[in-house]
Amino acid sequence: MDFRFTEAELAFQKEVEDFLSRELTPEAIEESDSYFGYGPASREFLRKLGARGWLCPSWPREYGGIGASHMQSFVLQEALCYWRAPNTRTGGLVGASMSGPTIMRVGSEEQKREWLPHIARGEIEFALGYTEPQAGSDLASLEIRAV
Repeated sequence: MDFRFTEAELAFQKEVEDFLSRELTPEAIEESDSYFGYGPASREFLRKLGARGWLCPSWPREYGGIGASHMQSFVLQEALCYWRAPNTRTGGLVGASMSGPTIMRVGSEEQKREWLPHIARGEIEFALGYTEPQAGSDLASLEIRAV
C-alpha cells in the first residue's frame, strides 16, 4: 500500500498553503487563539475560506462545498490547524458543523437551497441556546417536558 499523497493531493496541499500564506492575518490567528469567539478578522478569513468552498469542503458543490474527498478534507484541516487558522473544527461554527449537516441530512430541498450555500460561504451563522435551572446546558440531565 502506498501512503504518499497523489499528485492531485500534493497540488491541493500547495494551493491551501499558498492561500494561507496570503490570506491568514496575525489578527485572525490571535482571535482564534483567544477562546473569546470569532472577531472581525476571523470572520473575514472564514468568508474567504467559504468563497473557495473550503469552509464546508465535503459538501456538494450545489450547496457551497467542493465535494472534497476524505484526503482533500484531511489536507485542508491539517493545514488550517498547523497554521492556527480559524476553522470549523477548532472554533465550532454551529452553522457549518451542526446546523448545516442537519439541514443536509433531513431538510427539504427548499431548505437546503435556502440555507446551505449561505452557511458554506460564511455569510450567516447559527446559535444554539438551551438551559434548565437544574441542568444548565447538560442535555442528558434535562427534565423539561412538552405536552
